[in-house]
Formats: sequence, C-alpha cells, structure tokens
Amino acid sequence: MLDSAQLKTIGQRLALRAAQLEQDIAAARRRTDEPALSDVADAKDAAESAARAVVVDAEAARDLAELRDIAAARQRIDEGRYGTCLDCGEEIDPHRLLAQPHTLRCVACQAAVEHGRTRATPGG
Repeated sequence: MLDSAQLKTIGQRLALRAAQLEQDIAAARRRTDEPALSDVADAKDAAESAARAVVVDAEAARDLAELRDIAAARQRIDEGRYGTCLDCGEEIDPHRLLAQPHTLRCVACQAAVEHGRTRATPGG
C-alpha cells in the first residue's frame, strides 16, 4: 500500500509528465503547421514529407493516449482508488506504480493482456 508521501510523489510525477506531453504535442502541431521551406520538388520529396507527417501523427496519438491515461490515474488518486488492478482487484506493487504511475494493472494481469488472455486470476 502506498503511503501519502508516495502518493504525493506519484501525483507530482504525473503532473510533470502531463506538462511535458502537452509541450511535445504543441511543438509537433507548430512543426506541422509551418509552411514548407520549398515546394515539393519530386515524388521522393513528396513521399518523405508524407512519411514524416505519418510519424508526427502517430507520435501525437501516442502522447494523447498517455495524457488520457495520466488524467485517469490522477482521477483514481483523487477518488482513493489508485493502486488497485483494473482486472483482478488486487493491489498493484508500489514499485510498479512508482516506475509507471499511470499503470492500470498488476504485472500478472498486464502479462495476461499482452498474451491475449482476458484476465488473470486474483492473487496471481
């Protein structure tokens, strides 16, 4: 079980990470909104430009998903539900929470999800 100091530390980490993600997203948007320095010269340049846009979009989608996860973790902290596995209801190891503050699952349930199973049994 996390004590109040650990919860405060995790809350601060979540806030800092959210601020960093928001800055990264804003910077990516500014880059994609900037006009090109020169017109596209050929098909290779057009393909490279399109590939860059796909990467920027994927990075922004990943960052937005992490922001949603962070907001949900902060809400769970506020509601006193933080640190409980979404799937089995067991307490998530505090070391896991400190390493990945927005995690939803204990190690066993996360492994089950990653291996295509729907749920781990309580306690394991």
